[in-house]
Amino acid sequence: MGQSTYRGNYGLPWVLPSVQQARRGFNEKGLVHEYLPILRLKGLREGAARYCTLREKGGAADADAASDAVAARKVYIPSTTWSNHRLLFSSLGFTVGQFNYYNNATRSLNIDSYLAALRSADHGSVVLLHACAHNPTSLDPYIEQWKQIWDIIKERRLFPIFDAAYLGLNSGDYDKDAWAIRGRLTEPGEGVGRIILQPTPFSQSVLESLQRSEISNLPAFRAKIAEAIMSDDMLKNVWLEDLKTMSGRIAEMRRAFSTG
Repeated sequence: MGQSTYRGNYGLPWVLPSVQQARRGFNEKGLVHEYLPILRLKGLREGAARYCTLREKGGAADADAASDAVAARKVYIPSTTWSNHRLLFSSLGFTVGQFNYYNNATRSLNIDSYLAALRSADHGSVVLLHACAHNPTSLDPYIEQWKQIWDIIKERRLFPIFDAAYLGLNSGDYDKDAWAIRGRLTEPGEGVGRIILQPTPFSQSVLESLQRSEISNLPAFRAKIAEAIMSDDMLKNVWLEDLKTMSGRIAEMRRAFSTG
């Protein structure tokens, strides 16, 4: 009910079986400890081969790096959102606006106010969106509502930044949870973030320059775990089952909590 990290039946951290198997593979084959290229591991990026990607630290660092890649200095965030979002963008020099997201009276998504705020957003500004399992309300737009949101984003030429921390944990289906962005492979404290941009001839060099100036290089082990899972069909299938296990238990706990 507090921190957003998964726990097993006895309140202890649960290491995903897919991660355990990937680790055993490293123990058997050995692990080379070398610096990674600026754009990090190719295998980790090939899952999004149609995009220009950059590995980031995860969590707030993803929004940090993404915000550096855009020229706009105004961002709109939900009035109800992760507490660090406002602090993060303010610290980066953004003017932070907000739109009403949650209707306290009906305990539902305030979609009319949401869409109206997007329509009145400054042309070319940044808008922060939650891909799924909105934090903290858990209320997400329906598919038809997402289509309306995207129409306005295109019309106003807004730059969307997605908080996508819970892909696969919302429904147990990673692709379904990623519908809003069309594309959680992470251990708590070991998040492997990514920046995903539609490719332009200039975008990759910009990302490389930002990465070099701000971070240069990151620890490789957690990224190699992710790469091993993403590039091996057997491990990837185990990981997909891990997501179903976690999401199913979360749903069961919520039902038990609500019914007493």
